[in-house]
Amino acid sequence: MSTKFIPEHTDEITQKRQIVLFHSPIQNISHYYIDKNGVVELQLDDKKWCKQLDIDLKTFEKNGVSFRYLDKSIIGITLENYGPAEYKNYKFYSKYYYPDEPLRGAFDYCKTPWRGYQYWEYYYEKQLESLRELLLSLCERHSIPKTYNADIWDVSRRALMGTPGIFCRCSFIKDAHDLHPQIELINMLKSL
Repeated sequence: MSTKFIPEHTDEITQKRQIVLFHSPIQNISHYYIDKNGVVELQLDDKKWCKQLDIDLKTFEKNGVSFRYLDKSIIGITLENYGPAEYKNYKFYSKYYYPDEPLRGAFDYCKTPWRGYQYWEYYYEKQLESLRELLLSLCERHSIPKTYNADIWDVSRRALMGTPGIFCRCSFIKDAHDLHPQIELINMLKSL
């Protein structure tokens, strides 16, 4: 049995069913990148597809879902963000990226850490506003429902089945950290 090579990105035009939100401090392969100042950069035409999710077969099996290659049907949006943070010497530092450079600020999950971490870099107001405008536009253009569902913060059968909607990378992968459920982000998604 031969394995078909899946390129990092392609010019093939595909129908989109889901929007998947990511975060990273560096630009990576997704359709859009939104920096901390809310500047939106188109990295790949959203009608085309690129490899973004990297989901293994076991994830589908554990959730009772038949394997499907979802990358063809998603639009990826990456927010500039360092993710999990540590608090030391009265400053916040990224847990995984550039650990010697202080972050501007972090979100505290108080008594209930999320995915094992107490602190996370904020998603900034300008970012969230740009994300809101982009989501409204993309949902309209691609007929993707914008209804908020709280199951997006953990591995979701709906996400794995390719159900149309807005999801986060953590909706597909147990150990993923993007996006984290900052209250301002949740409220913005609910307001769509």
